[in-house]
Amino acid sequence: MIDPGTRLGAYEVLRTLGSGAFALVVLARDRRSEREVAIKLLSKSRGVGKDGFLGGHAQELDILKSVSHPNIVSLLDSFDTPAYHCLVLEYVPGGELFDLISSPTALAEDAARRIFGELVDAVGYLHEKRICHRDLKMENILLTATRSIKLTDFGLARRFDPSIPLVARCGSEEYAAPEVIQAQPYDGRKTDIWALGIILFALLTKHLPFCILPGQRPKTMFHKIARADYRFPASAEGVSEDAKDLVRIILQANPARRATIEEICAHPWLMRGDAE
Repeated sequence: MIDPGTRLGAYEVLRTLGSGAFALVVLARDRRSEREVAIKLLSKSRGVGKDGFLGGHAQELDILKSVSHPNIVSLLDSFDTPAYHCLVLEYVPGGELFDLISSPTALAEDAARRIFGELVDAVGYLHEKRICHRDLKMENILLTATRSIKLTDFGLARRFDPSIPLVARCGSEEYAAPEVIQAQPYDGRKTDIWALGIILFALLTKHLPFCILPGQRPKTMFHKIARADYRFPASAEGVSEDAKDLVRIILQANPARRATIEEICAHPWLMRGDAE
């Protein structure tokens, strides 16, 4: 942890925003402009990337420098200290999408459509640039004050060649596609799209379609993921059939049958938002 008041280059730490096994994120103030920023600190003592490859920091920095999209968090600066690689990012004050889903307040389907549409647009932009995120989950989607989304945490993101499948098993298991769970070579675009389906299900129901229940072994969840065996909860009886259909065409166990970004964008449920 880093104490408030600590200076990192031109920045003064205000408080910790979050921490994980490989990185720490702090809220800081740029002493030159008084702007609040988020700084992701990656320990130099852990030179191995999150998926076991060297150079995780360099790849994340390279990807962040190459993207510019209203629904992707912006890189503002980067520098090193003796202990850390530091990525200075725009501060997004509205918290994580996870917090919104976890709140007792119901999320209207129109609001879910708007959030999901922005996320699809951001992921489609990445795929056009031959970048797959590989860690799409509600904790990596931030909300602005107006509830627009900002996709963040590119620590597992990779540039891809469409002709060469990826092999590293990474990301959160509840969001992992069947081919990843089964340790098969995979197309990073297809696994990102599977994760989009998981997030859409959560937006509509406030539940994940796959999770480890108390007393249950992880293997049980993995078997369900491999078969795309999910059910809408009874509490989701008000969810429209169009929305359920979009989940269905995304959460296909066979990646060849899984909806593409183009098919998702053209789906009647998402198109309805464009018409409003």
